[in-house]
Amino acid sequence: PLKSDFKGKVILAHAGTGKSFATKSNPDLIDGDVLYYQATNTIVDKYNKQNGETVPNIKDVTGTKGVFTAWGEYDKTNPKRQAEAVRRRNEIYAEYAKQAKALAKAGKTVLSSSIRGELIAVADMVVIQDDAAFIGKNLTSAERVNQNSETDLVKIREKIQKAVKVAGKLNEEGVPIVAYKLGKGEYISDLIFENEAVAPKDAKVTVLQDVTDEVAAEERKKPFNLR
Repeated sequence: PLKSDFKGKVILAHAGTGKSFATKSNPDLIDGDVLYYQATNTIVDKYNKQNGETVPNIKDVTGTKGVFTAWGEYDKTNPKRQAEAVRRRNEIYAEYAKQAKALAKAGKTVLSSSIRGELIAVADMVVIQDDAAFIGKNLTSAERVNQNSETDLVKIREKIQKAVKVAGKLNEEGVPIVAYKLGKGEYISDLIFENEAVAPKDAKVTVLQDVTDEVAAEERKKPFNLR
């Protein structure tokens, strides 16, 4: 079971910390990647209806890059179209953050690898694994759903530092975001679950600072307000 300290929270945890694996182990844990792609579909539907566009919905987070391509985010020949695509991407993250906050208030725990302003604003905690080689190995696994993740070690270190800088920032409610640092070879599951694992000895709280896959899948199919 989930430790009480981590219930009803929005937790930022950069890619490669075992976030998606952890969410398969407990129906009260929500994978932020699922919220992200669902938020993407919400905004896709909005502009398809509003502008007569025909961008298809996506079935997982890997498909988001195709949506941004269709909107013209990578079209350097058309700056106006690029800017509109970026604005829509920001709208997706705002929707994602809104749903994450609502789920946390309903007692669910959201694990998000997106460390952007919209998610920082609603976050309670950030979990850091500073072993870039360990993270890189995890990100190259063929079992990963999100195949868009950065696997270059330099870029991974940059993402780790981005997470480190979140520690102690104030969320939109004026509360400092608490930081936990995982030990060598540890995943987020080692920190947040009771009995199955003990929190790492060097875990830091600082102001610097088995259900089946089928059950988990059914949980994700429910409307946001019923999860």
